[in-house]
Amino acid sequence: MSSVQSLRSILLITYGSRYQYLDLGLNEITVTDTLRFTRIYGTANDSDTSYLPLPFASSVAGDGISLEITPTVIRITTAIDYSAYTETFIILEYFKA
Repeated sequence: MSSVQSLRSILLITYGSRYQYLDLGLNEITVTDTLRFTRIYGTANDSDTSYLPLPFASSVAGDGISLEITPTVIRITTAIDYSAYTETFIILEYFKA
């Protein structure tokens, strides 16, 4: 059995996305062959009290929101205008072997 270091990062994004996708830097996280993501999730809310879980699966085709991690960015992909949702939290849980 090997030892691993478990980590969690919480990122706050304070603007909405009107675009098909939004790429955000990974800040202090360096993706290497020893880093493994275990959970990628979050919430988005508008200025009132409407909250969406991330990723978001809608019953309407094409209205979902997906999250993806690449070696350099967090990618949020939308198909419609979610610019009213101006506060988004992304939580990344990962470990380093």
